[in-house]
Amino acid sequence: MKNLYRENLISLVRSLENILDELEITIINLAMSGEFSDFNDQCEIGEVMRIRIEDFKNADDQNIKTCIELFNSIEQSYIYIMNINAIKRKEIEGDNPNEH
Repeated sequence: MKNLYRENLISLVRSLENILDELEITIINLAMSGEFSDFNDQCEIGEVMRIRIEDFKNADDQNIKTCIELFNSIEQSYIYIMNINAIKRKEIEGDNPNEH
């Protein structure tokens, strides 16, 4: 029973990682198509830029602010679950059915 519980915890952590990845991409796309569209228009096609949601923390757009708050809340829960259960990175990376 205990192994099944831990397996489900690790599955939960994997799901939270996927959610955070998707949410980050969506927040960036929202910001770059709205409030930050002028900046987006200045970027050359094929130009590689590392943009993170932290870059939009001072946005005026309430939707972006709300989504960043949601991201931060999920991220804090993810970290808490990892820490309180002593889940190691190698446990998350091992046998992830979503990566095959």
